[in-house]
Amino acid sequence: MIILLIFLSLIAPFFLIVRHVMWRTGEYSSFYINLQNYPLYLKSGFDPALAGELPDLNAEKWLMMTAIPDKPSAVRIKESGLADLPKRTFLSPLRGKDREFTIKIPFLMDAANMELIRNGKPFTPGVFFAGIGDNWEVFLNGVPVKSEVHLDAEGQIVSHRSYHHVVFAVERSLFKLGTNLFSIRIIGDPSYENTGFFVVSPYYIGDISAITAEYDESLSMALCGIYIFLGVYHFILFLIRPDARYNLFYCFFSTFLGVYFLFRSTAIFTVIPDTNILMRLDMGILFLTPPLLAAFAEELNFKKVLLQTKVCLGFFFTLALLEACFSLQFSEDIRQIWQVSAIGETLYIFSYDFLYVFFSNARVVRERAAKEGTKISIPGSFGLTIIYTSIGNLMIGILILFFTGIFDILDAMMLHNNLFISRYGFFVFTIDAAFVLTREFGDLYRQLNQTNSALEMSNTNLEAIVQERTRELEVQTRVAKAASQAKSEFLARMSHEIRTPLNVIIGLADVELRNNPPGKTGEHIEEIRNSGSLLLSIINELLDISKIEAGHFDLIPIEYDPLELLRECIKASIVRIGSRPIRFEADISESLPRRLRGDETRIKQILNNLLSNACKYTDEGEIILHAWGEANSEDFSLFLSVKDTGWGIREEQLPQLFSEYRRFDEKTSRNIEGTGLGLSITKKLVEMMDGRITVETVYGKGSLFTVSIRQRITDPEPVGKAAALILKDSESRGEGQKKFKPIEYFQLPSAHILMVDDILTNLRVTKALLSPYGMLISGAISGEQTIAMIRKGSPRFDLIFMDHMMPGMDGIETVRIIRNEIGSEYAKTVPIIALTANALAGNDKIFLENGFQGFLSKPIDTALLDATLRTWLLRPDIPDGLVV
Repeated sequence: MIILLIFLSLIAPFFLIVRHVMWRTGEYSSFYINLQNYPLYLKSGFDPALAGELPDLNAEKWLMMTAIPDKPSAVRIKESGLADLPKRTFLSPLRGKDREFTIKIPFLMDAANMELIRNGKPFTPGVFFAGIGDNWEVFLNGVPVKSEVHLDAEGQIVSHRSYHHVVFAVERSLFKLGTNLFSIRIIGDPSYENTGFFVVSPYYIGDISAITAEYDESLSMALCGIYIFLGVYHFILFLIRPDARYNLFYCFFSTFLGVYFLFRSTAIFTVIPDTNILMRLDMGILFLTPPLLAAFAEELNFKKVLLQTKVCLGFFFTLALLEACFSLQFSEDIRQIWQVSAIGETLYIFSYDFLYVFFSNARVVRERAAKEGTKISIPGSFGLTIIYTSIGNLMIGILILFFTGIFDILDAMMLHNNLFISRYGFFVFTIDAAFVLTREFGDLYRQLNQTNSALEMSNTNLEAIVQERTRELEVQTRVAKAASQAKSEFLARMSHEIRTPLNVIIGLADVELRNNPPGKTGEHIEEIRNSGSLLLSIINELLDISKIEAGHFDLIPIEYDPLELLRECIKASIVRIGSRPIRFEADISESLPRRLRGDETRIKQILNNLLSNACKYTDEGEIILHAWGEANSEDFSLFLSVKDTGWGIREEQLPQLFSEYRRFDEKTSRNIEGTGLGLSITKKLVEMMDGRITVETVYGKGSLFTVSIRQRITDPEPVGKAAALILKDSESRGEGQKKFKPIEYFQLPSAHILMVDDILTNLRVTKALLSPYGMLISGAISGEQTIAMIRKGSPRFDLIFMDHMMPGMDGIETVRIIRNEIGSEYAKTVPIIALTANALAGNDKIFLENGFQGFLSKPIDTALLDATLRTWLLRPDIPDGLVV
């Protein structure tokens, strides 16, 4: 984790400079005119009859702002220097009177650009304004091309439109060779800071498709999803343990961040077009974010919120109420007060809640080492504090957040670039804090296990106590049953609630990566997708160990091909090895039966855990997989062994090898991904299959893990020498290092799919994942709506994806009514697949018993989704799809 944060801290400044200074210029488009290279003329009043005429500097009172190359500036009416502007009293709650102003920008269309428009590759010209308000209307050569004017009968604004990142198309025929003219009607209070061009840069004309691609907000929306997901996740942790209040403050902090960044996106304008409402909402949320960060840090460090933070929270909450109750101009003044106060609050948080605590912990580390007779230097104590303490883990993230936050506040007060780089600082800090709190939760879970062990021992001892203790024993038994039931309900809720937002994060990342996003954007989306997958694997391990310990883990035996199972595990291992100097060898017995019966998924999990550990802890040498078996009258013992030349294990550590959350040699293995649950889960799964696991190891030379599992033979014919050698040779030659083939999407425009989910974001994600197939896709947000559509019988759907946990009527009840009460042959036979985040083991059996034809879990595995579509749609009654 520390290396990841150091990497982010080094790459973030470079990425931000490239993204906001070099990349966002629009100049990569072949058709490009920078409007800031031309003089701008400004005056009071507006005459639509003169919208197509150049400014007459002799007859009218024009204020000319000469373009200075490479030094663009905002054109705010209040700062323009017009002579007749009114003065406004600071903190006056009254709204100023709206007036009209004219901005004219003459620009040159040279022969090259005109040739592109007339005879070049077809494209749509577009205009980009970094920021314009309050109400406005744009004319090109006298013709109106875009209007956001919303006035009452008296000419006063009734709906505000102070937009940033404004993009709109322009007809090609409006351009002419030589001098062209943009006339912009500006309406607003001249003392309001957003009246005019309120952002410094850029303002240009280009290819609208290039502009849209350049200002893609998928990364920002993904960040919003991560922040809100982490907020919900830590609220669940707070419900589990209310005394850990830092989870509650972190929930508010992270959720507020996600909502604030959502309000800063241009997509929100389609939902809430009135920027008066948006600005009050996002400012109110922003006002409360610094004290919430302070409260989180103080609860984590001091186990209480300090008085000064409570006072600051009350003061900022009062500012939020005031800015929401009066005019926008008054809100500007309140925001200026907050900006000055926020700088002070940020310095306080950084210096006291983080630096002071960090140095105090470092001093404690040195003093403790001195008592033990060990001398540690000051830099050494700092390093140990960074590695082993919560506040130390947070220091890199808070440093990045501090400097990006201060920069954004100063930019809002003086520079007006609207760079907004603190979103990336918040991302680094939020991921940092999430890892820290996850570790805290892991410590809590270990304590809970210890408490449960002590309780079990106590219950055992109570059985031997005399009759007078019987009543106390009964009370303890009821408490234990209630705790077990609560734990079961918690597991089901955690599986659904955690996987639902992860489905959005991983699904949207898959959709964006399918479009091959350019440069750093693609790399960052790939990092988000990989981090989401890592988080999913960690959550799966936590849920697995919890289900096993609670006795709710069921094995699901099926018939399977052992060679295919081995082939998949071998491919995954060779991909993990990559280019490292490790030789992988597979020694497969030719006497293995062709078909066995057992829980294929869990056997694959066992073997993948052993191979994954071998890959993680082996730097060079070899890894050897050996698979063989022994048959008796009824059963078959499947043996799997993994030998490596890795780090090995110390002899004194062997008794704790299969303990939960245990990892040896922490200093050398802290960069290894995982929770420390892999071997513990492996041992428990092996024992559930009436098997055993053994280990032979020499520290520094390697280890040999051997597993025996009892299976049943369904096809006793051996796989044969040829099949075993083919598997061994192909994988030992390194063919498994090739990347897996991408999905070959088929086109089936005649198919009609219905998706049922009460969460609109999930519907959008699933539609995006299905879009390459070219099918017609409809959506429903409840069981009642779905039943109404099926009763109607038109349109008829070829396949239905049904969510399980929906408010009101859930998915199982909905399918029961469709199958049993509607009565039509169509309702009885239409294929219905469960698509749900409730992915606990055994749920697939429940769905199949209640009228479903299949089951897919969230986050959605695109390969399994493709296989499901092929199974149910490529049928004789539907025309064959074209594979592309």
